[in-house]
Amino acid sequence: MMDNIAEGFGRKSRLEFVQFLGLSNGSGNELQSQLHRCYDREYFGKETFDEHYELTDKTCSKISRFMKYLHKTLIKGEKFKDRSNEKKNDRPPVSNE
Repeated sequence: MMDNIAEGFGRKSRLEFVQFLGLSNGSGNELQSQLHRCYDREYFGKETFDEHYELTDKTCSKISRFMKYLHKTLIKGEKFKDRSNEKKNDRPPVSNE
């Protein structure tokens, strides 16, 4: 999960970051699946299962809320910070002919 978050942040694009946050949430779901298998095979007890499952659930919930925030914000990210201004300034004047 952490590696997906780091990679997405490193892309310096809001939308790519959101994409990798989604992958991170998917990894959290995979972890919960693995916890079920480990518990079923009795690698650890119910207390350990519950603790880790709940922590993963809380983490995924926080990531989801962060993704919703990023979808609403106008911040584009470092990669696209100046692009909209550059394109507007580089356009030739529009003729009304």
